[in-house]
Order: sequence, then C-alpha cells, then structure tokens
Amino acid sequence: MNKDILLEDFENTIYERVVKNELAGEKEKPVVLIAGASACGKGYIADKLKSSLVEKGIRPYILCLDDFYKGISLTIVSKANKNFFNEQLDVEEITSIVKVVIEESSFVNKLCDKNYFELLNKFSVLYGNERAQKIVSALKTEFSRINFDEPDAVNLEKAAQIVNSFSKGEAFEYPLCTMDFARGEHKHTPSSIFKSSDYDMIVVEGLYSLTNDFLESLNKTNNLTKLFISTDFKTMLVRRLSRDILKGRSSMSGKGTLKFMLNVVLPAFNKYILPTKTNADFVVSNSLSKSETYLKPKGMFQEKIKLETREDTLRVLNSLIKNLDFKFEKTTKQEDWFFESPDSLVPDTSNLIRLRLQDDIVETCIFKGSPIYSCDGKSVRPTEIFLNKESFDRELGEKEELLQAFSNGGLKAYANVVKKRTVLKNDDLNCFVNFDVVEGLGNFIEINSNTIANINNLKKELEIEKMPSAKCYLDEVLALNKENYKIESEVKLLLSKFPSIDFQSKKHIEQTYLNLYSKEKIKQIKKFIPFGNFPDIKEARVRVENFGEKCFLTLKNNNNLSRREIEREISFKDALFLSNDEIVGKVFKERYIAQLNTDLTLEVDKYLDRNLVIAEVEFTPSLYNPETIIPLVEEKIEAQVKDVTNNPLYKNAYLAKSYLCTPKNVPSKTSNHTFESKSVTNENLKI
Repeated sequence: MNKDILLEDFENTIYERVVKNELAGEKEKPVVLIAGASACGKGYIADKLKSSLVEKGIRPYILCLDDFYKGISLTIVSKANKNFFNEQLDVEEITSIVKVVIEESSFVNKLCDKNYFELLNKFSVLYGNERAQKIVSALKTEFSRINFDEPDAVNLEKAAQIVNSFSKGEAFEYPLCTMDFARGEHKHTPSSIFKSSDYDMIVVEGLYSLTNDFLESLNKTNNLTKLFISTDFKTMLVRRLSRDILKGRSSMSGKGTLKFMLNVVLPAFNKYILPTKTNADFVVSNSLSKSETYLKPKGMFQEKIKLETREDTLRVLNSLIKNLDFKFEKTTKQEDWFFESPDSLVPDTSNLIRLRLQDDIVETCIFKGSPIYSCDGKSVRPTEIFLNKESFDRELGEKEELLQAFSNGGLKAYANVVKKRTVLKNDDLNCFVNFDVVEGLGNFIEINSNTIANINNLKKELEIEKMPSAKCYLDEVLALNKENYKIESEVKLLLSKFPSIDFQSKKHIEQTYLNLYSKEKIKQIKKFIPFGNFPDIKEARVRVENFGEKCFLTLKNNNNLSRREIEREISFKDALFLSNDEIVGKVFKERYIAQLNTDLTLEVDKYLDRNLVIAEVEFTPSLYNPETIIPLVEEKIEAQVKDVTNNPLYKNAYLAKSYLCTPKNVPSKTSNHTFESKSVTNENLKI
C-alpha cells in the first residue's frame, strides 16, 4: 500500500537508503523511479531531489524517459509494420527516409500532399509503385491515430537496459538526444559512455516508469524506490497548455493542442498512468500552488459594483456619456463556462479555467490565478490567455465540440455565467467601463484601469464610491445558492411491504416534475435559480409538503448513486405557478422518518397512487457504502430488501411519467390532470 509523503520527507528517505546501501556494502546501486501525469512536475521533483542529494554528498544520475520517445517517424513506421505488413518492412531504412521528408513540417502538415507524394516517389524507386502505395497509405493511417501518450510511443526496453547496467555497476551508453516535441522528432548528438562508478544512484523519471512491463524488465533488487506524483486534472491542463501553447513546445495549433489534451492526453492518463499509482511506495502531491499562479502575467485592476436600482443604472450611464465623455464601444452577449477536476466535490475558485463565448461564438480559453485584492476591494488577477478568437474556427457548433472535449477529458462544467455586456471607453482617462446585466444576479458596473487611483476618481465622479464592491460574477453566482448546494449520495431500496416499526415523523409529499424541453418552463425556473451555478441540469421538480406547509424547487444533475443538487425554498403561490403546466408528471407519497444510527436516517416512502414502498438512505461516501447500509436497513425493519438504486423503473421522475393523474381519494393542491397510465408497483420487481 502506497504512502502519502511530503517531498522533503521523501528526499530524506532516499538519502537514508543510499547511506544504508553503502554501509552494507551492497553491490547493486539504488534506483528511484518517479512517475505521474503529463505536466505533474516529474522533472521538477527529480531535479529538486538531485539538488538535495548533491548537497549531502550523493551523486545521482537522472534518466528521463522523454529521451526514449521513438518520435513520429519511427512510431508510425513501427505501427504500420505491425498492423499492415506482418513485421516484414525494413523499419530502419523506411524510418530514415520518412524522417528526412517530414521532420521540418509542422505537426498538421507531416503527411500533407507534398510530403505524401515525395514519400511515394522515394518508395517507388525502392519497392515498386504498388508496394510504395501500400506503405504510404499505411503511414498516413497510422499518423492519423498517432498517440504519444501511450507506452508504445516510448522505447522502454532500451531505458530498462540502461537502468539494469547501472544498477549492476556496469558502464552504459546513453543516447544524448532530446525530444523536440514541436517537430515530433529527436535532436541527436553522438551517444556517450558513462561509468556507473561515477554515480551513487540513478533516478528515472517519466510517464511510464511504474508500468508493470517496465518494472518487470528491471533486474530484481531490494534497492528500488517508487514514487508517484499526484495532481488534479485542472493542474495538468493548465501546465500543459502553458508549456505547449505559450512556450511553443508543440507545433499543433492552439485549438488542436487543447482538443488533443482533452481527447487524448487526459483519457490516456486514466488508462495507462493512474493505474500505476498502486505500484508506488510513496505518493507526493504537486497540484497548482498559489505562488505558481502569482507568476502569471497580471491583468488590469478592476472593481465591480452592483447597481441595485434601475434609477442608479440610468444615472450612472447618463453621467458617463454626457458628463465624462465616454464613448459607446459595443454590446455583446457573453457566456462563460468554468471547469473543475472530476474528483473535486466543490469548485476551487482560487484558480479558474474559463471558456468564453461572445454572441454564441467561442472567443477565448484562459486561465485565471488567485485574485490579489487591495484593502478597498479592488482586484488584479494573474491571467494567461491560452487561446484567443484567432485560435478558433468561430463557427456555430464549435461550443458543443469543445464542451464535449472537456467532458471527454474528465473536466466537468460546474458553472455557466451569462451576461449582456455594454462597453464604454474614455482613452483620455485611461480606463474603460463594462455595464453588465448578469443572468440571475442583476446590473453591475465594472471599472477597469491600470491604476487604482483612476478607479477611485471615476467612482467619485459617478457618486458610487460608497457602494460596496461585488465579488467576481462566478463567486456571486455560487454564493447565491451556497447554502442549498450539496453533493448527495443515496441508496434506494425496494420493500415488500410497509415496515412495522416506530417512526419519528411523517409528512405528505406531492412532487411535480418540470419539462426541461420547454423554453418557457426554463425561463420560469431561472426566476428562482439561475442555471449559471448548475449548467448540467438534468431534472427539475417542485415538492409540496403537507399540502403547502413548505414548498421547494430542486435541480439535480443526474439520477445516479451520487449527484449534485440545488434546492431553494419557495412560496406555495410560486409552487402553484411552476406546477400549473408544461410538466412531466407527479408522484404522491407519504414519507416516514426513522433513525438507523447516529449518522444515518431511514426515509420510507409509501406511494399513494400505487402499491409501492421504497426506502432511501442518504450517506457520506467516505464513511459508508451501499453494501454496509443494506444490512442495517434489513436489521431495522426485520425484512429483506432489494437494491434498486440504479434501476430506472424506480426513479421518482419515471414514476411521475408512468402515472400522470391525481389519484382517487388523494388530496392535491397543484394538479388539474385527470388521465392515468401504467403504474409501477412492488409486484413489478419481486424481492
């Protein structure tokens, strides 16, 4: 079982192991393997470990698996040889020809028509027209699906040979080359011979240094220490985009790099790298730090102020235009999407990945670091623009393409802020003003300038200096429902009959499920809960308790074991308004409450429109799981139950559709429906 450890403690552990090795007179030299995701900081930690050991008199040798990438030419030739020619090609000869032809071309143009026909001509001389055509066609196919983020892209066998030679104290030949990721090929210099006796240990860092195949190819030794660098998906994306786009490591376009990271790199991490974490002796966390974000370029100072009344808005706007000579620049609709790592239960707004649409066209993809606030509420935020409007196709449908890519990469959209923005500028005052109408929040003025003094002076001119500063719109939207936002995990159990136990309480519940395909219904819902803090809504319902005593509007993002939901208490009048039309259906039930233990509450629902009894137990995943809860329920009610948590027939939303009526002899405060259809009962699924 691996152990979480601080980097400093890991450095001491390695030092002690080297000293112990020397004292014991061991012949095999210590080997340290460092693995982790792309851009998790493997190289940084290897260098830091080296510096720490050198200070203590230890001489480590650093082996980087990036130096063993096969490159585009060798990779596509090897794949074509394996998949199309049954290992019959002269891989070395063909690779040398391919490399000469394609290495100076950008990534997207490696197999362009010009290069394609040049390869065809060269291979025709060597192999004849027909075979040349087959070879070039196979190379083009393999290039179209090339993936540097899989173990086959690295010559792990060669790397293992060097590690084995080193650990036995033998001299080894190391290829002095570096991978030029912009060109997709190696920059070679003549290999050099190294003596193991010149070093006390070897440190191997790379994506695949903890894969089973690599570990099995190493000599069996007791002097092997394995470290996994753990980080979150958002950190991986930010660091990789900064490195590949802004620092020019990749020759792909900006959009191509983003899509490649989301569609290939992050899924490959889940498939090939994350499972190797179980092979590690130690795990070091290295997620994005605040100090790391502070190094990013800083934006302008800005301050937001909410204009509470229409009169304030008109007065400020009139003063800007008539008195201060601000000029109208433009009015646009902006839609901002924010993304978070899949394992994050609550959003971390201290650093943001934002995709912005302007007038329904993708405009920018940026990173925002931790804001730096002045004492009077003004802020400046470190910002990196990964992609600007020139990076995108600027076509309708691109939004869906990119949102799907983020989903493929495991990054969830947790918030969506929509606003109408009017921009006013005054070049003489060296500032500009945004008038924003933010969906669900209201009207704001945002003042932007290079200096705090300019902002303060303009606030005085506009007579708004005493109005409080607002947070960024994302924080305002999330705060709007913070008290009602929760991650819910529950198990749903089918009971054969209503249990004969003592209950602490009982209430009548009428739940109405709203039609999310209706634009009018969505507008109604947004009056109570803006979708900005719940972009992935899958279900909306109105719950009326005890015939109007309490009413709630609830949004959920899915119907699985774990889900996110927002719930807001509303008036009975509002419940009637939302439930009046454009609905999916209703359920009517009585809910009985009993305690299972100090942590868990048993809710038993007796449906009034059919013969059905369902029990639900909400739980904290870190403390319980369904397998431990079910025996507690069976012991409590002295009967067997059946787990129907993932059975769609027993979801309330489905039950509502299957019986769209007001049951006879059941009082309803919101229903005018009088038709019925097939109902689901206990008899539909025997226990």
